[in-house]
Amino acid sequence: MNFQVINFKKIIFLIVFILLVFGISNKAFAATEFVSTIQQTGGDYATLFAWEAAINTDLTTSTTKVFSGSVTGTIADAAGVTLWRSSTSTEITGVSKHNTATQILIASISSSTYSFQVGDQWRVTASTTNYFQISDTGDSAIATAKIDGSWTSADTTVVAIVGWTTTSTNYINIYTTATARHNGKWDTGKYRLEVTLSADGSAVWVREEFTKIDGLQIKASNSSAVSTYGIFNFVDNVNSELRISNSIIKTGTLTAGSQNITGLISSGARSNNNFLWNNIIYDFKNGTRGMGIYFGADTGYNMVVHSYNNTIYNSVDGIVINVRVNYFAKNNIVQGANDGYNGTFATSSDYNISDIAGDAPNATFATTSKIVNFVSTSTGDFHLVSTDTSAKDTGTDLSADPNLAFTTDIDGQTRGSIWDIGADEL
Repeated sequence: MNFQVINFKKIIFLIVFILLVFGISNKAFAATEFVSTIQQTGGDYATLFAWEAAINTDLTTSTTKVFSGSVTGTIADAAGVTLWRSSTSTEITGVSKHNTATQILIASISSSTYSFQVGDQWRVTASTTNYFQISDTGDSAIATAKIDGSWTSADTTVVAIVGWTTTSTNYINIYTTATARHNGKWDTGKYRLEVTLSADGSAVWVREEFTKIDGLQIKASNSSAVSTYGIFNFVDNVNSELRISNSIIKTGTLTAGSQNITGLISSGARSNNNFLWNNIIYDFKNGTRGMGIYFGADTGYNMVVHSYNNTIYNSVDGIVINVRVNYFAKNNIVQGANDGYNGTFATSSDYNISDIAGDAPNATFATTSKIVNFVSTSTGDFHLVSTDTSAKDTGTDLSADPNLAFTTDIDGQTRGSIWDIGADEL
């Protein structure tokens, strides 16, 4: 009996030990958002470009960690720091990418296995006046740009998201808060990225595998006849995921004879999974050129795109795909295009609208050409009017879609029991 009791106790101890070890291990490999604010005044950065340049790092390595805690004094971006414990240097070094009042992101930590302790301090040299005291043991990071506050002028610098290392756990997340976000119509009192290009280019370049963009306003103009894009995704990795939602992308002033004009493009890339929903893209037309959305994969590779509840207006071509793209289109509107849906779409594509007869890909939705009634196309207001009969209450409910489930529209309004087609829900 005593032998059995002893063995039983040993087994219980072993189980508890294993659970503790695995629990600690799993916690160490979790991911915590490192949140920087982008505001016209009073934020961590005043432009999205400045944030990208400062925070850009390998988010996946064990030598990059985000810590919670409190700051004393000041620590400059890119400052070298040393870890101190109980007034003694541990000789562990790193680089402070940035710190807020409650978080610090440290890269290039000199040891990937060091056991941090609550109360440790990241100090600038041996300073006792400029340091960050940690209140946890650190985590891997998600790099989040939180665009906040009121904006009386535009952000005007091209943003190139390139040079990072990301995964599905450690990704780049860019979004606007309710204070900085449009209400489904272009708003000059909210955050907007307005770029004028003098050479072939894009307002936003995405070259990183795992990136999320939500709630932005992007306007692309040019000062000469060059290729002009709103968002250009070029990711050379099949293990990747791009998510773009609740954004407005449009053109400004275009020079006559401009070359390729596209709102959202993924070209010559191997980006595997792409998710687009509740976006409004308009006025990508210059003479005989212009596309709302274009996806094209390299030879030998295939892209997958889930494109739901987007509204595209006034482009030469609405959505264009090549043969190596598996494009699932649901609840989309294309109006004012010469060719609304150009390419072979996934057979399950459904509930799409075009003002061209026989154009929209639909598996079950019986439709001919449909004219959608918007509030005002001349002022860029693509909310539906209450009397519309083409898009109102004619969509399919995607709240339980296995690939891309959501419940709100571009305004953040909860969609009804019968969904509307396009970015707006009445």
